[in-house]
Amino acid sequence: MVERIRENAQRLRSPTEAVSGACIATDVNGFSSLSEKLPSATLVKLMDRYYSELTRVVARRNGIVSNIAGDEMIAVWANESSDEANCESACDASLALLKAVDEFNTRRPRTPLPTRIGVHFGPLTFGSLGGQAPLGAFGDTANTASRIQNLNKVLRTRLLISVQAARLPARYLTRDLGMFTLRGKKVPTRIFEISGPASASSPAQRRLFAEFAAALSACRGAQVPLGLKAFQQLLTTFPDDGPTAFYVQYIAEHPDWSGESINLESE
Repeated sequence: MVERIRENAQRLRSPTEAVSGACIATDVNGFSSLSEKLPSATLVKLMDRYYSELTRVVARRNGIVSNIAGDEMIAVWANESSDEANCESACDASLALLKAVDEFNTRRPRTPLPTRIGVHFGPLTFGSLGGQAPLGAFGDTANTASRIQNLNKVLRTRLLISVQAARLPARYLTRDLGMFTLRGKKVPTRIFEISGPASASSPAQRRLFAEFAAALSACRGAQVPLGLKAFQQLLTTFPDDGPTAFYVQYIAEHPDWSGESINLESE
């Protein structure tokens, strides 16, 4: 597995060359609380097994594990394939990562590591710090993927991608969640949720996504009160849907919202 990751990394022509690629950022929900409860030796062993699962998924899909720090991982797809192929590989890997984490947590119910993922596409520069650290990905793309990952906390979702990374075939079931100005950013980004293959989706899930799209469209069309009413009705049918609950609360707290992007920096 390590050899395969190393071979993928060596495809880059120069460690300091900027390339276009898809980048995913992962993070464990509630890791700080868990780390306080476990002896350090137990925590290290748990995370070693956790990252063994994650890096295996990335390697099998020809990705590069770029950075690992605590409970966060960055992986990239920036090889000779087309931009669309790299985005598709990153999204396939993200879905596989969620499945692997679910299976990992099922085997360890006392120490679950629920994981959130963000995906972005853009320019990446690879290099090492001080000439000694392993090859890592640097730049705004990796930072934005991390910000998108963090948005999962707000929307109570698990896998979010930017519009730049949403170069995906119709076989995916996706949901447009709107425009968000992420923390630390100035330019808003359109965010999508991926729930998996469209062929595996249920009628209820397709209904949720369709009615959510209609409510969001009303808000974008300067009909925010109508959109709010639609979101409220949708929430009675799908009370556990995080994005719907978010919009109901956000519009109630921001009655002057125009239906444009949501600035999380001010929240």
